[in-house]
Amino acid sequence: MKNGSIARPEEQGRREPTGDLARATRTQLEDILHRSFRIIVGLGNPGRQYEETRHNIGFLLIDAFAKANGLPPWTTEKRFDAALTLWKRPGSSLYCVKPQRYMNLSGEVLANVCRYFKIAPEEVLLLHDDITLALGEVKVSQKAGPGGHNGVADIEKHIGPGCTRYRIGVGAKKHPAMTLSDHVLSTFSNEEKTFLEARLETFLKDLQILLEKELDKATNIIHS
Repeated sequence: MKNGSIARPEEQGRREPTGDLARATRTQLEDILHRSFRIIVGLGNPGRQYEETRHNIGFLLIDAFAKANGLPPWTTEKRFDAALTLWKRPGSSLYCVKPQRYMNLSGEVLANVCRYFKIAPEEVLLLHDDITLALGEVKVSQKAGPGGHNGVADIEKHIGPGCTRYRIGVGAKKHPAMTLSDHVLSTFSNEEKTFLEARLETFLKDLQILLEKELDKATNIIHS
């Protein structure tokens, strides 16, 4: 690793199984071996003016995830136009990514990151806003269409539809005359912020479940 950049998998070296992997029971080992995600991508728009908007809830959640798990500071990788940090877990490493281009240009960023680290679409977990879900409601989707989400559409254009998506509800437009763009780029009210803060622990638990369980099992737990 040079100049604080994130290393390729082959540069990280091999380690003997430790922690969870070394102590696992048979059932736990099955879940560990089914861990399919190598990268979590939070979607959003770069720039302070967008920080607390509905469209940036993917950024907000991945920041909270990195903080909760004590991950290293974000590194801006200009070669990708992305901010990255790395979680070295027993038996695997997890890359966390925030594209630093506008939402509808996220696909090329992610394609470059996946190509460099040799990551398949099926190993990608996307975190993003969803206006079809009530505020704070969540849904895990696999190989579903973008549903009008420009960031997801651009990602599918560049790497295909194999990603798993953790969709976070930001609510529908409050007024029929309001444009979709104005809605997703609007900020949360104080009441909405308080509600989402109360839901944050659930969001983080969901991500842990997705990382630790076989995908179908994890999805059933989250949707139950």
